[in-house]
Amino acid sequence: LAGQYDVDLVGDSLATLAGALSLRLEPSEIDGMRIASGAARVRFDQGIMQVDTLELESVPGTLRAHGVLGLTRAPGADSLVVAFDVDSLGGLRRYLRSTTTLTGKLPRPDSLRGSLAFRGSARGWLDSLDLRGTLFGRELYMNGNLAHVLNGSLAVRSVGGHTTGTVGVRADTLVAGGVKVRSANFDAHLLDRGHARFGIGALTNNDATLRAAGDWLSLADTMHVKLDTATLAVGDGANDFEMIKA
Repeated sequence: LAGQYDVDLVGDSLATLAGALSLRLEPSEIDGMRIASGAARVRFDQGIMQVDTLELESVPGTLRAHGVLGLTRAPGADSLVVAFDVDSLGGLRRYLRSTTTLTGKLPRPDSLRGSLAFRGSARGWLDSLDLRGTLFGRELYMNGNLAHVLNGSLAVRSVGGHTTGTVGVRADTLVAGGVKVRSANFDAHLLDRGHARFGIGALTNNDATLRAAGDWLSLADTMHVKLDTATLAVGDGANDFEMIKA
């Protein structure tokens, strides 16, 4: 990292930390990620962090944040507001790297396009956080797959390491593996640590509908996915196929 910083802090733990920290970054690199510039001013008040300003310009995108977050105690009704804008998926290439496409062909080096915008907030403190957010994408293209519009939502609560809540993603007017799809959605209900209930749906351009649902379980280094419902409806519904029903 290259830049300048100014520290005026006292305290021997997060609970007693008080003072201010200012940071200004010059063109740098972190773990292979190039940073064009950055600036932050943060104040600490015995267990509470006040972010006056935070802005980071990097190859993946632009990150901005301001507000309050509790470190060791709740800061009241205030929250930390975060915005992240990606002008092109090409900036996320190292995180979206793939060896093949859905058709089995090798991906082209330049096969990443589209923009993403995330807006979110965190309210509470590190041991009890409420997280809310929305995701919006346009003209997303990755290895031959295309989504003209993408919308996502996040509403989760984490207390003592246990996370519950919902995550949802919907894509409209897309092409996946050469198949034209009018819309597709994914929803997950986080029930507890390592356990989620999920649902998937898709509607193709020829009015075929696919729905599936199941449970995702994770323990240590083992992951288990149980699909208990899968239904395919073609046309007017006269040719429905119930593939799995628990």
